[in-house]
Amino acid sequence: MKTLKSIFKGLNIFAVLFACVLISACSNGISGEGGKKEGASNGKAYISAVSLGNGERAIVPTGSFDLKGDDIYKYVLSAKRVGGEEFEELGSWVRTEDEDGDPLTAYYAMEKDLRGGTITVGTGAYIFDIKVYVLPDGITYEGEDAAEEGEEAEDLSIDSQAILVLEKTTDPVSIVSGSNKIRFGTLNEASGNGTLSLTVKFPDEGVQSVTVDLTPQDEGNTHSVSNKSLAISEPSGGYRSVVFDDNPSNGWYIVKFNFTINNGVRDTNQFWSELVQIATGRQTQDEIVIDSLNTLYPITYNCKGGRLKGDSISLSYTPYQGAIPMPEVADRNVATFAGWYSDPDYQHKVTEIPAGSKGAKTFYARWKYNIEEGKLYASGEKLLIQKDSDSDTIVRAYFDEVNPDNAVLNDDGRLLSIYNWEVYGSKKDGTYPEGTTDDITVISGSLIAVYASGNEGHVTVNGGNILQVRSDGQGGMVNVTGGKIAGDYINKTAIYVAGGNSTVNISGGTIEGYVRGANGIADANIRVSGNPVIGDGKNVGIDLSIAKDAKLRAGNLDAASEKAITVLAPDPKDGTVVVTFDDASKAYAKFFVIENSNRTREAKVDGANIKIKGGLSLPATLKPVEGKENAFNLASGNVTVDGTIFSVFAEDGYFTLSKTTLKNATCDMGIPVDATGKPQQFVYKDGVTTDKMYRYIQFTSESGQISTDDADGFLTSIEFHRIDNKPIFIRINLEQLALQATDPDAGYYKLNDTVFYLDGSFYMKSEPFGTGTKSWPEAYNEAKQKKFNNMQGYLMTITSDAENKFVYDQLFKGKEPDEVGSWIGGTRTIPKNGYDAATWEKKGYNDYWTWACGPEAIEKDKDTGEYCKRIFYTTARYPKDGKSYRAPGMYSSWSNPVDCALNGIEWYYNGTNADDTGKKQADYEPNNKDKDFSVKQDDEYYTQYTGRYVWNDANEKKPYSDNNPGRWKIHYYIVEFTPYENPETGERHVPRAERMHAEATY
Repeated sequence: MKTLKSIFKGLNIFAVLFACVLISACSNGISGEGGKKEGASNGKAYISAVSLGNGERAIVPTGSFDLKGDDIYKYVLSAKRVGGEEFEELGSWVRTEDEDGDPLTAYYAMEKDLRGGTITVGTGAYIFDIKVYVLPDGITYEGEDAAEEGEEAEDLSIDSQAILVLEKTTDPVSIVSGSNKIRFGTLNEASGNGTLSLTVKFPDEGVQSVTVDLTPQDEGNTHSVSNKSLAISEPSGGYRSVVFDDNPSNGWYIVKFNFTINNGVRDTNQFWSELVQIATGRQTQDEIVIDSLNTLYPITYNCKGGRLKGDSISLSYTPYQGAIPMPEVADRNVATFAGWYSDPDYQHKVTEIPAGSKGAKTFYARWKYNIEEGKLYASGEKLLIQKDSDSDTIVRAYFDEVNPDNAVLNDDGRLLSIYNWEVYGSKKDGTYPEGTTDDITVISGSLIAVYASGNEGHVTVNGGNILQVRSDGQGGMVNVTGGKIAGDYINKTAIYVAGGNSTVNISGGTIEGYVRGANGIADANIRVSGNPVIGDGKNVGIDLSIAKDAKLRAGNLDAASEKAITVLAPDPKDGTVVVTFDDASKAYAKFFVIENSNRTREAKVDGANIKIKGGLSLPATLKPVEGKENAFNLASGNVTVDGTIFSVFAEDGYFTLSKTTLKNATCDMGIPVDATGKPQQFVYKDGVTTDKMYRYIQFTSESGQISTDDADGFLTSIEFHRIDNKPIFIRINLEQLALQATDPDAGYYKLNDTVFYLDGSFYMKSEPFGTGTKSWPEAYNEAKQKKFNNMQGYLMTITSDAENKFVYDQLFKGKEPDEVGSWIGGTRTIPKNGYDAATWEKKGYNDYWTWACGPEAIEKDKDTGEYCKRIFYTTARYPKDGKSYRAPGMYSSWSNPVDCALNGIEWYYNGTNADDTGKKQADYEPNNKDKDFSVKQDDEYYTQYTGRYVWNDANEKKPYSDNNPGRWKIHYYIVEFTPYENPETGERHVPRAERMHAEATY
């Protein structure tokens, strides 16, 4: 029996366009002039090549368009940014003539522009679209309408008559600086209409009427013809005929003719049917001759995801013809054909329709898919995965489209569930059929893993629950828009790339594991947009060591939650770019948690970039020193910014040094301790050696900067020791203050000359003043008015032996003890306006000593949670009983025998040494407490330095005549500057040149 033949031209989908040149790009998106712009090579982005086709089957049954030839009238290339609303045309090319007047096809016109590097875009993520047009039969390129004789030619433009026959839109593509090749894969036939013209000749055997049905076979196609009556021609040569003309949408159809025949007794019906394909803009026509209408039966072939091979396949038969063999089916990469069956349960296999058979026939193709226990191999074909609507534990796999006839079956021919299976894009041996690669989409359902190893393969996750997605091929792409990828059970890797120039686009869903890749991969294009959740906000997230330029690209994240994306930065240094946004106005650091060395790094916004804000940090745990008990090192990555002063402090333990020098810096001092951790006399510069145990060490830059690497390297060389396995407290400081400059408030200063530093605080002494000319409250008020590096000053408060001695030595170099009497911040008066107030006014007296100002003045009561004064000495007067009256955990250095002994200071004025007046007077400070101390107005209730390292209690003003010892005379007050916040007032004192600080207890 004769079958339909399609006589229109088809489409050659295997043409590939290549061009590789450099051209400048429009830096802010798609070019506003069709994407065409001349420019010199400057490293920006442009489209250098378009690739069409990947070896899939042709989309038309017979013939082919020559994409490089005269068949094609026009190509149009468009693009839009991911998240954008409208496509913008980058260029269109029509058949024309070159400079010599020779024909130039649309393909070569496009290729010329691509090679010329004129198609420019901005960097970022885009979706591209290509459209291919032809002209209808009879329309020439010169615009002439080949009308039938006697008709006038229509005055129409060529463009208005062009027919869209092919188009394709890509998944998101990451555009980078330089040349970019856009891979469209197999083009899709454009939606549109073709023409159908069928002439059916049949015997003049009492046919009363003929009707026709045209039924679409493609999902979504709504065009159909139902019971349409056809006019029957007059007899000619023993035959009559009908003609069926239609203008259907493109796609596959079954055409069915219904003949009503009067056999002399009654009307009967016979049917004739055939498979028809319609292509956009082309005509399908045929002439069918039916020799007998008495015995026609339809045949239906259900290919179950496959397709019939050839174009001469009978869809009807008569009992008078011979046996009809089952048709061949086209080979499939993903499955092996296992025969035709006459029932959908695959119980009855058939090889032919025997001669003499009668009745309508339906046959079902059976396939043996490439599966093994728990594994499905897509073999380079397009695979879609979706869970059953009625059960989360039933997951189906479909090839080409989600359709029951395309579902993967098991070896019994039943629907297969791949719940918690592994899915591979390749064949079982890991190879791919020629011209194919991975094309896997997970819509929903639970899987163990998806593995794509083909070059330029694609995996898209729109939903579902997967442990791992892996792309090993060159130029592979993973797109995630939804679902959850949890990470494998061993390494918690969620997305893994191993091929060069891979792309990972994440615009939604939850990635609970790592996004990382093979060693040596450092050119992956990793991009985020939309509202994804990636990582755990701690140490699991996107490993930027595999990313191009070690940074993430970002689109619009306005819909994302704060701290939704964890990135693992390989370099924690200050100013390191970790994220670059497409649009600087959308660049926010709040979406990211930046981790390095198991520590969260601060971030800052600089234009379109998110950068690491350097500073100091300490790891969560220490590294044990091999072979030593209670000995530890710090991991690297603690210092990530340059500075001018660097110090290390340890308490309830100690540290030892393997080196005592720091590049470009001078060692100011160190505080040794004994084996119990008790501080010893601090040592200067050359006294800092590797054979001591230390509580503190300090370095000051010689040339303006201590580098990040040098400071961090020195810190990692230190060995910290616990004492009796008890927790050790560690603190590190880094100051960025210039070594010398003019401060807006304090004027010119020079570090270690006019201003001195120790463990986070700066110290200055006032200008000298005459004895008795400045009271302690006046000194308090003046100190509170002073500022340095934007920090408010206050009278010095002393909390350690090192502070007491080091600051004294620095401030009073070359001076005799009797010349340096100075007010400091201790008092036993009660303030009218509260401790650490802007001005001091007393309203009464205490029977103990407190610090009046600064962060040491106020503490939080452990029991009540309320803020209260901080007492450092528990009695107003030393009772000469040989006991210490220091408050727990506090420090004092009164000129008395107990404090001097505790501090390793000679009790010089012990009654045997004469002072400058010749008197041999013993000091028992604080000493001037009257029984009625709370009423007496001229008593000693303020603290001063008196002699080397020791304190005296002094009265408010003019305490002594010139005949009194020099050590009791006041010449200065000492101002301390440190960052702190007054917890009662909320007033904050933040340095202008930032202080870096980190501390932890291990």
